[in-house]
Amino acid sequence: IQMRVKRHVLLGNRKAIVLGATGATGAHVLQCLLESEEWVKVTAIVRKKIAIQNEKLEQVVLEDFGDLQSTKEKWIGNDVVFDCLGSTRSQAGTAEELRRVEVTFTQIAAEIAKSAQIPHFSFISAHSANTRQWGAVDWFQPLYFLKLMGEKEQAVLDQNFLRVSIFRPRALDRGFEDSRILEGILAKVTPSIPVSILAQVMVKQSETDLATTSETPFYGSHADILELAKMHQLATRPPVKWSFV
Repeated sequence: IQMRVKRHVLLGNRKAIVLGATGATGAHVLQCLLESEEWVKVTAIVRKKIAIQNEKLEQVVLEDFGDLQSTKEKWIGNDVVFDCLGSTRSQAGTAEELRRVEVTFTQIAAEIAKSAQIPHFSFISAHSANTRQWGAVDWFQPLYFLKLMGEKEQAVLDQNFLRVSIFRPRALDRGFEDSRILEGILAKVTPSIPVSILAQVMVKQSETDLATTSETPFYGSHADILELAKMHQLATRPPVKWSFV
């Protein structure tokens, strides 16, 4: 295991930006942040406003994440960006739109975060992500997706953040209502990680004093995520089902 965990640091004044807060993993990340006394301000950039009242939550409604630059003033003064944006070919509709969601939006987010001097960028990639993935043609999603994940990682690393956390699960358990074909296949050969566990690990890992940079990022493998969950005694949570205004 490659984790360089030193200690869990309690500060009590953390602020975060959350992207993808209405998705399977992002919803749990948002819930964890709102429940924790460690975080005093959470800014969620969403396409639709969530019907939730919490004094430390600010929601910024943005229909097209291609216009993220218009929210840049909201990023100033934050400590971490949790990028939980993601899609599939079937959800996106085309290979080009899938690239836009997975790579372009993250690239824009990383550029804004760097400009706002946010020190830590934490996001979800995939096991075997590789910018040079052989056979990555846009009509064969599994290999094409791994190439996109490699490009997504590089887009963040290029910004030279003080700290980068990359989570690379093999397969995620999103619950019956949001299952994905590829992950369903992988889950038959490797234990899948519940999205609630991944989300809690992302938050806990951001609260540790890991010595990571863009040159030496934290790569959280499938095994690392499970080990961190065990270390922090995390339990699976029921799906978060937001309603919208």
